[in-house]
Amino acid sequence: VVLGTSTSCIEEAIISQKGSPLGLLYENYQYALQEIGSPSAFIQKYLELGPIAYTVSTACSSGSRSLLEGKRLLSCGLCDAVIIGGADSISHLTLNGFDSLGAISQKKTNPFSQNRDGINIGEGAAIFILSKEDFLKDQKIESFNVLGIGDSSDAYHISSPHPEGEGAIKAMNMALLDAKLRFEQIDYINLHGTGTKKNDSMESLAVNEVFPNRPFVSSTKAIIGHTLGAAGALELAVICLVLSGKNLDREGKSRMPVHLWDKKYDETMKTLCFVEEGDKKVLNICMSNSYAFGGNNISVILGRVDHD
Repeated sequence: VVLGTSTSCIEEAIISQKGSPLGLLYENYQYALQEIGSPSAFIQKYLELGPIAYTVSTACSSGSRSLLEGKRLLSCGLCDAVIIGGADSISHLTLNGFDSLGAISQKKTNPFSQNRDGINIGEGAAIFILSKEDFLKDQKIESFNVLGIGDSSDAYHISSPHPEGEGAIKAMNMALLDAKLRFEQIDYINLHGTGTKKNDSMESLAVNEVFPNRPFVSSTKAIIGHTLGAAGALELAVICLVLSGKNLDREGKSRMPVHLWDKKYDETMKTLCFVEEGDKKVLNICMSNSYAFGGNNISVILGRVDHD
């Protein structure tokens, strides 16, 4: 089991201490409640699984990084299948932290707009089974190919991305190299798209650098919010829905998540081809990007699996 999270269940730990005398905890307080590894430990115990269970926490790239960690475990032959994903819950710790950075929008987040002014914090979870073999196909469970993963750590700043998108560019190029794909083979990109000034400016530049053909893109954070440690996993789930056979029309084309914003493009940024209502395309390969504090960048490429 390898899950990603940003705050785990720290909110419960804070609440359990509220009202207790200074320096003391309640008698029934358990330190394990606030451990960052508790999500994976819970699943391991609940399902009575083997000894490998840990949680990765690289801020907003944690959910995607669990996929990379799972792939490494499979490559090393340490297991046959890995439960991966991400989970995060609303916490005053993160709300106050992002507010102190001036990154919280008081309105609906507006990614890539000239009027963008920050993020909307969300919460959620998405869980997957990762394996070398598609052992669930006989159970009519839809599956997808992990074609490539690229990660980088530019360490430019603790809370700001590199303004030229160096780490993001490297992650996307590494994912393409890992998948042995050319840039024009990517049909759709789910952007990190937080709605903050610095992220959106950097990401528009980075995507244009790697994808001069300007594929369809959108940010789904205007729909589900920024779920921090769960964001990468939830956006991988979005990619799975996009690639799903259930999403095909009679012509074999798929719908893509609409980019919800006020359509007031920031002319200081590189232009992108945002998905609009009614846009459809034949989709076989999609990318999802996650960028996090400390320069933790990861790009994942998923492909459709067609069964007879």
